[in-house]
Amino acid sequence: RNILQKFVFPKLKELCNKNGFGFQPIDLRWGIQEEAGLDQQTMNICLNEIKRSSHEPRPNLLILVGQRYGWIPLPYEIKKEEFHKIFNYHKNKDKSGLKLNNYPIEVQLLNDWYEIDRNSKDTVYYLKDKHHLSRNEWNDVEKLLRKIFQEAVDETFCNEFYKKIHTSATEQEMYLGLDAFDKNKNHEHTFAYFRKIINYNNE
Repeated sequence: RNILQKFVFPKLKELCNKNGFGFQPIDLRWGIQEEAGLDQQTMNICLNEIKRSSHEPRPNLLILVGQRYGWIPLPYEIKKEEFHKIFNYHKNKDKSGLKLNNYPIEVQLLNDWYEIDRNSKDTVYYLKDKHHLSRNEWNDVEKLLRKIFQEAVDETFCNEFYKKIHTSATEQEMYLGLDAFDKNKNHEHTFAYFRKIINYNNE
């Protein structure tokens, strides 16, 4: 990433300018303000950038993927019907689990972190901000909520929400990028290159 920013992008910009074109690099892993992250807007910003870029003339999407699958984000917005389905699944499942204020801990966490927004076009529940938590505290909460969602969707339904709760940020961006930039869905302008690493020491 440092090499791209320091050496590759300036050369590309110079080449484009000489030939009457513009060049604007957008790095989905740089430039997200901390405030936006605390407000749970990271994925919204990244996905909206991909959508916006797809309307520019002849955009290109470059994805460099290593050996990490990456962060699986919590959904910022959940349709009311889907949220109620998840909520009711945990409310009505085995009653012997851990309880808080006489409610299953999963139900309490959903109530604590998701709030209904009746002003949106379609009524949704949105993820509250995490300003009051440290990074480690939020990581613990995020893991619990992710487990709550995954357990419910595995048992109750299989649709776009299922894919969203099981896929990393990078995978979601890749799917959106392929669809947004390839209107005919034939992927004839999609190229993939794989590096084969050979370990001569057999370690």
